[in-house]
Amino acid sequence: MKKDEGKPDPCLFYTSALYETVRVRAFGIKKHGDPEGWKTSTREQHLNAVIRHIRAVLDGEDFDDESGRLHLAHAICNCMFEIERLWMTMEGDPRDTIRARFEVGLGLRKRSMEEMTIEQKKEQEELQTRHQDVLYDKEKKDE
Repeated sequence: MKKDEGKPDPCLFYTSALYETVRVRAFGIKKHGDPEGWKTSTREQHLNAVIRHIRAVLDGEDFDDESGRLHLAHAICNCMFEIERLWMTMEGDPRDTIRARFEVGLGLRKRSMEEMTIEQKKEQEELQTRHQDVLYDKEKKDE
């Protein structure tokens, strides 16, 4: 009998998200010509793209004009590249390295929030309010 205990269950990843992300990936390969071309982009470039696509969704735009695919799938695809980059550079058990980096990141995030200027805190609050307003408007539209 095959034992699956402790193994990741790929069924937990929604098929719709998987297919949309694969379509975005195929679009990128067709556009840029190299399936491994993403490796030439920096981490910052991928994360900036994630932010741009998420902001487009928050602004009420679900689909990317150029590809016709979901902005969220573009964001997932860029996150996927950076997850792959992390896994490629890790030694030992990747889960231990990810856990350690996450814990360090939490400490850095907490520290940076404390060091924020009043203007930065105000900007952060405005972004959160804007996000809540977008969600409220979407709920009203859906009613």
